[in-house]
Amino acid sequence: SPTRARARAGGRRAKEGRRGGAPPPPPAPGSPQQAAAPRKPAQATAERYKRLLGLARKSLEETTRQLQERDGQLKSLQAQLQQAQAEAQRPSGLRRQPNAADAGGEGGGGAAPEVAHVF
Repeated sequence: SPTRARARAGGRRAKEGRRGGAPPPPPAPGSPQQAAAPRKPAQATAERYKRLLGLARKSLEETTRQLQERDGQLKSLQAQLQQAQAEAQRPSGLRRQPNAADAGGEGGGGAAPEVAHVF
């Protein structure tokens, strides 16, 4: 019957409470236990944030280093582009003749090999 089921459930709940399922009563105000309790989680939180901040700083330093490296590559490519544009604007008689190293079987150049790893 529903009454019996309710009684059984109540009995189970009471046993769980005694077994330690219920939280302990809060410490009395002004006791040393109450004063010390909030500091521990705050300390752990502070240490966790310090660690995360350290990881974030390392990540930022690595990203900055990569950006500076890419910036250098970009500047080098821009210089090459300007040089190629300047040569393209010269009258054909003044253009330097491609030597064997430049011709390299690529059918007129294409992207420089150092461009490939930038993208």
